[in-house]
Amino acid sequence: MVLSPSWLCSRLIGSLFSYDHLRLYEPNGRFCSDILHKLHPGPKPDALVPLLEALELCTRCKEDAKDEIEDAKVEIEFPCLCTISDVSDMYTMFKQNRSDYVHGGVRIVAPRSLANQLIHVFPKVQVRLRQHRRLAGADRDAVSLYSFQHCSLYIQGNLRVLVMMTADNQAIDVRLCGPCSERLALYYFKEEVSDIVYSVLNDCCPGLRLEHHLLSCVELKSTFGMVHAYCPKDIHEAQMCSSLTVLLPGKDRISETICDLVAFGSTEIFSKLVSGTKLHISCLTLEARRCLSQVVDPPDATGRDWCLLAVSLGLAVELPKLEEAESPTDACIRLWSRNRDATASVLIEKLRGLGRQDAVDAVFSCLPLFVRSFDINCIEPDGGVVSDNSDFTPSSVASR
Repeated sequence: MVLSPSWLCSRLIGSLFSYDHLRLYEPNGRFCSDILHKLHPGPKPDALVPLLEALELCTRCKEDAKDEIEDAKVEIEFPCLCTISDVSDMYTMFKQNRSDYVHGGVRIVAPRSLANQLIHVFPKVQVRLRQHRRLAGADRDAVSLYSFQHCSLYIQGNLRVLVMMTADNQAIDVRLCGPCSERLALYYFKEEVSDIVYSVLNDCCPGLRLEHHLLSCVELKSTFGMVHAYCPKDIHEAQMCSSLTVLLPGKDRISETICDLVAFGSTEIFSKLVSGTKLHISCLTLEARRCLSQVVDPPDATGRDWCLLAVSLGLAVELPKLEEAESPTDACIRLWSRNRDATASVLIEKLRGLGRQDAVDAVFSCLPLFVRSFDINCIEPDGGVVSDNSDFTPSSVASR
């Protein structure tokens, strides 16, 4: 298919989103396809709607994929045009104050320099949630999706997930709650919805460096406002110290278990997860190696750069070869990865020994929090992980 950019961008999309036409739309961003035909005479709605859906600008509100656009009366939803900002009713639908309900979630954080772009990408997240709802299965009566401005509520049986922009528009929260008896379903529901958010961000902003923070279960249960999120460094530091808990900041210093944060308290799920610090170094992504190289490659006044790192890793005889590499640090890591005992935790300890906390933080920010054990080639008896996958992808990461 060949499309004219002038027709697509100016005559079609420009006309739909023009200020003069905004008054025709409902506050929820919906309108019937007959209005679409009036705004853009020529092609029939049954030709325009699939095109706009392919661009992920809108979705049909009827969930049956077999529905045809007949009589120009199909309702279409444009999330980017939704102006409903009062979400009090949605909070009431989401909030479950029952004692047998558990809470959890993640915060997906983009770099500060680009975080303001998230608010413009979020409508695509809502479109894909609607598409996911359409494919939810035969029992659609048990699945509901409600869209608001910068927020969506997805209900699947007894499970509820709230996907929303944070108050400062710097991140996207995925908040969940459900019965204690459905912890496993909650965990996989979280993974499904998180993957939708990640896929949209990766499609719209390729190469964008995202961090995966864990939301406080204690605060999620008590408030709808901004809740504390544990950054990767908090979780990795606890794992390095063989601790199963982290402390919630504040005067009360409440302790939360990592099992609660990651797996809604399910020990069955948590026992199948391997800490990212135990991964073999070959599992580091290209992005992680690049971040580490940017910090360690530059010459250090005290010599605590790639050279001393290579020596500490037992690669002193390889220094001449490493010095000729475009990135000595990356070459050092790739050469060291041939060692069966080369794990992320060993690398972190070596960097700490050099006094390079900045390099440690760079590794922590890119290292997955946990990986499902069945996604790894081989787990050593001592907890180390061996894998030949140098391009470890987010799809195989349990909690990134």
